[in-house]
Amino acid sequence: MRLILPAITLFLAACASGQPPEPAAISAGEPATVFTGGTIYTGNPDQPVAGAVWVDGTGRIMRVEPPGA
Repeated sequence: MRLILPAITLFLAACASGQPPEPAAISAGEPATVFTGGTIYTGNPDQPVAGAVWVDGTGRIMRVEPPGA
């Protein structure tokens, strides 16, 4: 969890700056964790992330899908 929160915060900062995050693909053999069905908080209650967040084994965000995607 210590790795996920900074990664999400950086992702949101990149989105707020107007620069889209660089897309990354998840390889078939690469372990990934998917968070769905809830809200992941960035540490700032005004900026929750809802939808699905794909995180690799190192805590790096691989893909974020908005709700309903």
